[in-house]
Amino acid sequence: MYGRPRSIKGKVIPISTIHIRDILQRASLCKSSLLCLLEHREEFTQATPSDPNPYSRAEMDERLKDIYTVQYDSMNDFKCKLDSVYHPLNDKITWLTKTMEQLAEDVTTIIWQKKHKEFQQGSPGNLRHPTSFHTTHRRMIV
Repeated sequence: MYGRPRSIKGKVIPISTIHIRDILQRASLCKSSLLCLLEHREEFTQATPSDPNPYSRAEMDERLKDIYTVQYDSMNDFKCKLDSVYHPLNDKITWLTKTMEQLAEDVTTIIWQKKHKEFQQGSPGNLRHPTSFHTTHRRMIV
């Protein structure tokens, strides 16, 4: 039976299960190897610490407190930067809105004054009725 291992360059290297056992035995001789046969596993030290909880509860709480402090500070910095952009922009929008409202009132006042002035320029007898530009209509005096 042959496996399909590949070299670094990607070339397929045909080896059998016997070869694999020989390779693992050779690797077992080297103490820094991460691969070994099952019968040699006691000779190697474990990569993970034997203590499942290397940190005390107080140390973990302190680390979490540090993380939350950094997160809180970065959020405050972000809010300050956002406010430095938002408030001037909001002030400009408010100023533009007020200016537009004042201009709309000014236009309404000018239109009203213009109509009122045209109405008053008519003949004194026709104050109730504006003068007509059409000559075909008959003027009615009330």
